[in-house]
Amino acid sequence: MRKFIFSDLHGEENIYHEIMNYLDSISEQEEITLYINGDLIDRGQSSGYILLDVIQRIKANRFPIIYLGGNHELMMYELYEKRKSGLFTLPNDWYQNGGWITDTQLIEKLQTKEKILEVVDFISELPIYQYFEEKMGERNIFLVHASSPYSIEKNCQLKIKSPEEKIWDYLWLRENDPWSPYHFSLGNQEVFSILGHTPNNTQFGYFYKRNEDYLNIDGGFYHKNRQTPLLEIKENYFEILTFHTKKGLVAGNYFTEKENVPFTEQELQKVKQLILSKK
Repeated sequence: MRKFIFSDLHGEENIYHEIMNYLDSISEQEEITLYINGDLIDRGQSSGYILLDVIQRIKANRFPIIYLGGNHELMMYELYEKRKSGLFTLPNDWYQNGGWITDTQLIEKLQTKEKILEVVDFISELPIYQYFEEKMGERNIFLVHASSPYSIEKNCQLKIKSPEEKIWDYLWLRENDPWSPYHFSLGNQEVFSILGHTPNNTQFGYFYKRNEDYLNIDGGFYHKNRQTPLLEIKENYFEILTFHTKKGLVAGNYFTEKENVPFTEQELQKVKQLILSKK
């Protein structure tokens, strides 16, 4: 079973289709699972459409998709909980952070309150983190949107709708966040943490903070356009493909705790051919 991860897509349509074409092509020959590490939605011009497509893909089960919650999914859920209670709500943090695009597109596509609330119910059930049996070095791999908990369970019971206040930390915290002065590290020394949430603007869309024990794969913006890494879990290393808004696949790297080795041109072309085969 091949396992892939991306994070913080934020409604970027071109990158979404490039990644899905690649995974669709692989899934015709091999079993795969995709993990979405939160913030699929908001800001990008296709946020609502992409969310609906992912939900449809999960129902169709062409290959398993495990969708974890991020702070943008949490903001969406919180606003709709107020709406369901009949409260008058001014635009909240969700709208101020690009949620109005997602909301507008859901209303346009689904039209009825009942269908929109079905999507909200789906969001409410998103899990918060994922523990993997695969390892990087001596440590198991661990996936969460913003910050690793100090105490990790192998089977996550926390969901977007869970009332625990600590969910805010796992989905919102950034380094040196003044709202949580007791929190010294976003990673956890017991596991190899993969995080998103904070745009890194590096050449390949990811960086490893060794002293804090985490790999950031948010991607963010590079050369004025969004880019998103697609990480594949291997034993003791990752294969990471970087997709750019306008240029498509721009890089491939083998990543370990100690080095980052680029794909050869032949290896990169092989991936590009797989993507083209599904267009």
